This record gives sequence, C-alpha cells and structure tokens, in this order.
Amino acid sequence: MKKCFIALAAMILILPLVLTPFGTDVPSHREEVSNEISMSGFSTRLALKTLLIDLNDRLLAPLGGSGSDQVIRGKSSWLFYTPTLDGSALLTGDEEDALIDRLLSLQSALSADGRTLILLIAPNKASVYPEFLPAGFTTSGLSTLENRLADAGLTSVRAVDALTESKGSGQLYFTSDTHWNARGALIVFRRLADLLPSLKNFDADFTSGTAGDLLLLCRPGADPAEADAAFNYARSWTAVKPIRSRDDLTIETRNVSGTGTILLARDSFGRLLLDPLAESASRLIMVRTWENLFSLAADYDAGIVILEVAERDLRTLLTSLE
Repeated sequence: MKKCFIALAAMILILPLVLTPFGTDVPSHREEVSNEISMSGFSTRLALKTLLIDLNDRLLAPLGGSGSDQVIRGKSSWLFYTPTLDGSALLTGDEEDALIDRLLSLQSALSADGRTLILLIAPNKASVYPEFLPAGFTTSGLSTLENRLADAGLTSVRAVDALTESKGSGQLYFTSDTHWNARGALIVFRRLADLLPSLKNFDADFTSGTAGDLLLLCRPGADPAEADAAFNYARSWTAVKPIRSRDDLTIETRNVSGTGTILLARDSFGRLLLDPLAESASRLIMVRTWENLFSLAADYDAGIVILEVAERDLRTLLTSLE
C-alpha cells in the first residue's frame, strides 16, 4: 500500500511537467513579471515559482487541499477565498455600529442635498452557496447585518436575499472565482430596480468569458475560462472616454435614451453592473473609491448614489468613510 501511494504521488508530480509549459505567464502576474524579468526578457525564477505552485495544487487537490493558503477547496471543486471564511474580515459589534453611523451621516447629507443613497453589499460566495463549503466552515451571517441596516433606516438592496432566493434559476457565482457572474449581477440589478423605478428593464443573453481569480492563486499556469461571464445585447450607451478595462478607476457613459445621473462607487463586483446601469442612466459615473462621496456626487450632480461594496471589504469601507 505504501509503495502504491508513493507511485501515485510521483505520477501526480511528474504529470504537470509534461502538461504545463515551463515558461507559463498569466495576466494576474504581469506586475511580478515586470519586476522579476531579466534584461534578456526571460525569468527563470518566475517560471519555477509558477510551476511549483501548480504542482503543489495538483498534488493536494485529490486530498481536498489547494496550492495557496488563500484558497479553500470546497465540495464539487468549488473554490473559496480563505479570508472570507477564517473570520478575519468580520466586523466587530463596535465596528458595525461605527459603519452604520457613518452611512447614516452620508445618507443624511446626500438627502439634504436632494440626492438618494442606495447601499449594495455584494455577498461573499460562501454567503450564497454555503452548501459547497467544506466541513467545519460557516457563513458570516450577512442577513443579520442587513437587518440592522434596515432597522437603522438605511436603504439597502439586500443582495444576499435576492441571490439566495434565485439560485434555482442557474449558477450565480463562478466556481473558480470570488465574484458573481452575469446571471447573478442581473438578479442584483433587478432588485436594485425595485428600489429605483427610474431604472429600465434590462435583459440580455449571457456569453462565455474568462474568470478564475481563485484558480490563478493556486494554479498560476492555468487558463481560466468559465461560461456566463458577460452580457450580449444591443448597446445604446457610449463611453465618454475609451474604456481600457472595466476595472478603470473612473468610467463615464452617456445614453440619450436614459434618465438621470447615477454615481456608482464600487469595487470589482461592480464591473458587471456597468451594462444595465449604463442602459438606464443618461449619465453614469463609476468610480473605484468610497472616499469623498458627498463631494463626488455634487461634482457630477448625481441624483442617485449607489455604494457597492463586497462583504469582505466592509472594514475597508468603514475606514474610507471616516
């Protein structure tokens, strides 16, 4: 039996040498490549690091492990981000109190200026799909925080409820990524539209694309590609400046058939809200910051301010609103 195990382990170690190119590079490692690459344009150090991480993950995967301490492998090959499960991202009771106070202050200031604040907390994947967590892990209890926000008088989308109730419509988060997919984003947008009647009905086909930020943490040499990554529709909006990436710090759009000006302060979850919001607003401004939102809303004369924040980044939001 011991010899069989040793032989199996050897096969797992040797196989990636055949299947994985030694010099594999991935977009998420661009910065590391630029820092480490030699004058001749080739980095042995990075290639070896990539290969060793891949090998480690392939060896640990059959045992339920992963090649990265930031990734936890759940049931049915679902990957989860460790900081969302180890309790490190959870707010203390005092931090929740402080966050609610700061959001109420922002809401009050915007309201006095004739503007509307909508809070959108993008749930951790585990909060929507706890059934795929490995044994011994539990969710953070986002619904409890949402109840506190509602009791305090804050207007929130309650995305965790919308997504949990809609899981029967199809998969809403990527298996190998931390984010919701286009189907999940559309469900959240429709719940947002329930709070903002000025938003148009948005419908689109889902197209294939690439996703896999968690996969790349444990297998940097992989080629991530999960279906249902974007919308396919006849677009009526235009970008004021060319969009290099949906992660640009500022994106501004115009739509002659839209209504009102919307400011979306967001993180990476907000990238898939670009299409439905740009189809609704005459002017949409997406910014990757939560600081100085009152001033930004005034500068852009935005009647609606949507503050989107990932559940795992609530502590960062608290600091940003100081």
